Amino acid sequence: MTWLVLLLLFLVPYLGFLYWVITKRYIPNSMVSIQPAAEGDTRHRLARSTFSLLHFIHSVLFFLVIIWLPVTIGILLHYKGDFGSPPDLTIYTNLVVDMAQIENLDVTGIREQVIKSKTEIALEAPGYINSFIFSVTQIVKLLMMLFIVLQQRNILASLCNGESFSAGNSQRLDWVGKVIVFAYIAGPVWNFFLSASVIDTVQFSSSAITMTPTTDGSFIGLMVGVGILILSPVIKEAEQLLDDQRHTI
Repeated sequence: MTWLVLLLLFLVPYLGFLYWVITKRYIPNSMVSIQPAAEGDTRHRLARSTFSLLHFIHSVLFFLVIIWLPVTIGILLHYKGDFGSPPDLTIYTNLVVDMAQIENLDVTGIREQVIKSKTEIALEAPGYINSFIFSVTQIVKLLMMLFIVLQQRNILASLCNGESFSAGNSQRLDWVGKVIVFAYIAGPVWNFFLSASVIDTVQFSSSAITMTPTTDGSFIGLMVGVGILILSPVIKEAEQLLDDQRHTI
């Protein structure tokens, strides 16, 4: 039960710090709410429904971010105390199977006897530090998802409040675009090196099967981020035009 005591000693100050950050910083400075006067506006029913959905998703992601680190530490301490080995890791890999090199295997109907696949595979973690690093990587992904959902939620709130072009939505779009571009550039590179750091621990008795590290990048996702960055200055110009109109006598 030593691992449980250590977890509790870590959990109390951790939760106290999070409570301060959430109540004093995050909610007052980051979250935009729909004003009561806008609740009955029939023009934005779809926007309000989508806002409610994003608000729910944001709450779920926020909860996961809060519990991820203590749960990870608890799991690792539990495995170390009771099982003696860290939990498995899931990595992306290029898997190649050369059927021509497999003895006593007859293959018909296939022109190329080399099967190539990009897939996920679970493997034994070499150590607890590897498991912790992989878990921290998941936290970073959750934080980026949380940030994007928060900005989308705030954009819809400003739309419902009648402030589509006067509430900093261009800046929010710019942030979202930058996060998406960063995720689809840095993420695959980071995942490649994470996979490469542990893939050598996998050994096959036959040279017919080989694995090499790969990435999980998406060109389409990268283009979505670039498209949002292109749209951001357009919205910014609309905000400036509206602001100039309001100050024109």
